[in-house]
Amino acid sequence: MQAITYAEFKQISQLLYEQCGIHLNDDQDYLVQTRLSHFAESLGLANFGELVMQLRTKPEKLLPTVINLMTTNETLWFRDDSCWNALEKDILPRFFKQLDNKQQDGSGLNL
Repeated sequence: MQAITYAEFKQISQLLYEQCGIHLNDDQDYLVQTRLSHFAESLGLANFGELVMQLRTKPEKLLPTVINLMTTNETLWFRDDSCWNALEKDILPRFFKQLDNKQQDGSGLNL
């Protein structure tokens, strides 16, 4: 399998973004190369340009597998402290304040 070119990477990146919202940075070509090369080879393709062509002509057949291969299948919540910090310092305090205000005025909380 030939190494992915910048143009092929951009085409696959754009397709992933359009189809499922996966955003790849310009320096993540290695990720596409490592996660999709065996799949492309299993289809008998010689390069990523051929994969792009196949994805454009048969998206319903190939895109679900490509998306699965490109996703980490792990939630960001367990890897990124900023999510927990937002929950602890912003979301929950606002929620509890709203709950307290609703209890004080007797109107209850609409969830």
